[in-house]
Amino acid sequence: MYTHGFWDKELAPMRKEYLIGILRVTALITILIWGIVTIYWGSLSGEYEHTPNISAYVVNRDPTGAIGQNVTGALLSTNKGPIPHLTWTEIDAARYPTRASIEQAVAVDFDTWIIVEVLANATAALESARNAGQASWDPTQVVTVAYAEARNQIAIDGPILGSVRGVLTPVLARISAASAASWLAANSGNAAAITRAATQAPQTIAPAVGMTMLNTRPFDQPLALAPTFVGLIYLMILAFNITMGNFGMRQGLARKLKLSSYIVMRLIVPLVAYVWLSLMFSMINLPFKLDFAKMGEGNAAGFFAFYGFSLVGMAVLGLTTEAFLALVGPPFIGFALLFFIIINVSVANLPIELQNRFYQLGYALPFYNLRQAYLTIVFNVGQHSTLLKYWGILMAWLVVLLLTIPIWVWLERRREQAAAKNGPPQQH
Repeated sequence: MYTHGFWDKELAPMRKEYLIGILRVTALITILIWGIVTIYWGSLSGEYEHTPNISAYVVNRDPTGAIGQNVTGALLSTNKGPIPHLTWTEIDAARYPTRASIEQAVAVDFDTWIIVEVLANATAALESARNAGQASWDPTQVVTVAYAEARNQIAIDGPILGSVRGVLTPVLARISAASAASWLAANSGNAAAITRAATQAPQTIAPAVGMTMLNTRPFDQPLALAPTFVGLIYLMILAFNITMGNFGMRQGLARKLKLSSYIVMRLIVPLVAYVWLSLMFSMINLPFKLDFAKMGEGNAAGFFAFYGFSLVGMAVLGLTTEAFLALVGPPFIGFALLFFIIINVSVANLPIELQNRFYQLGYALPFYNLRQAYLTIVFNVGQHSTLLKYWGILMAWLVVLLLTIPIWVWLERRREQAAAKNGPPQQH
């Protein structure tokens, strides 16, 4: 013991077995990289290519005026233009009669991702403001861009708002310049009107038309990045530690238990641990002041809703690794864990609308539904009733796992009994 060099001839058989094993593991990891890890890269590669899948509305309250017609026309024309662009639809202004109804559409009902609203009778109002030298004229109120950043801050702050600004900024500049030039030409003989506008309300001439960005649900709690993305991975790893700790500590006991008792132990012990651990996972948000009260039900109600989802989420993620352990065994559990994390993470970052059709499977995956539930609780985005949908999907996962794990454990027990019957392999 402890006296040989690595290349000693006496160790040749053991060294050969060791190196072949390392080569096999390396080959398996190579296959995993190209077969599984690429799924995550692929989830981020088509962000701009799929921007036409993002719906956007324009509400034109100046239908007969030059401002309303030019803004609407510019946005709609991008539908046939080069990618990236959103898919714009002109909506009857009566459908969203108030600013509150527009906020409801983008932040709660999810009718669309973004709404551009043109001020009622904007063209005539600008003309009147110039003629009267109206100092209260505010160019930024002519066009309002409403959106909910907390719905998905990466997509909103990136391709979605980038596309909108790319269209509106030059269009509004052209509208403002053309409108001012037209008005000045029409009033070239009216020095009093020009002087009044230039001295009392210069903003009616330049810039006469602008826009306001109305963020109805700002992502104003950076701490929320922890539970809504990286924290989901942590939640699974924490549950996985229970799976492997349970595996290591039950070996002697497992051989003494009949199958029914063994199955009950495999299910109940982790579930009891998840009750406590998911509470701890939820409580770490409290000393860092994560606000759970934005749903309007109070901080305590929001916290316990968060805890409820964390509990069922950890149960799903943990029992999934328990199922993997029974199916593939300890040597391959790491591969199974990595696969499940990657397939889940791939749909928990960008909106699924900005991804290839393959990623639509994400609507049924645990990470996606947990993240959407957390966003609803922490930022009050989406209808509160959608929490029932996310809860139902997670509970469906849990029920399937509870029904199928006994089958996998039974198969695992049969393999163990067959191995024991055949005896240990002969040493050469």
